[in-house]
Amino acid sequence: MTIATMIAALLLTATPDKSATTGYAVGEVPVKGRIIEVTYHGYYGRTSRKGELLAVTSDSLYFLLNRYVTALPQTSITKIEMQVHNITGSKIMLWTLGGMLSTVSHGFVLGLTAPLWLIVGSFSAVSAAHGSWKAYKLADWDNLRAFARYPQGLPEGFNMPRGRLRVRE
Repeated sequence: MTIATMIAALLLTATPDKSATTGYAVGEVPVKGRIIEVTYHGYYGRTSRKGELLAVTSDSLYFLLNRYVTALPQTSITKIEMQVHNITGSKIMLWTLGGMLSTVSHGFVLGLTAPLWLIVGSFSAVSAAHGSWKAYKLADWDNLRAFARYPQGLPEGFNMPRGRLRVRE
């Protein structure tokens, strides 16, 4: 039984993954890049856009903006903020409300535990709301790749419609 299991495991791992050679459309890739907000010098002045980080090259940043791949040159970007997590203050407050409702079973201690839930939950919600975005230094440009959907660059034959933002050079 053990030898048969080992042979089956070897056969399954030796089979090449056909999806790696056929390629995926953007919507089919199971891994997503982090959400970023990019501030850049646009044609009409300073502009910000928010989207999913797709790839980073030595001179450009590619992100998904309204179903279009948008490329921005590094020279036009002034600020990058990245969403570290998607826990919002409203989600934390829902958990706080659930915790407060659960204190009904505490009897006389309810007078202590319900306000405690409210105080701790409120501070946690404010902290989560302000801590979900992090400013990223432009000097660490190459380190942004780790947070992209395609950390090694856009794949060859990338078949997504490309949008273009007007930037001031």
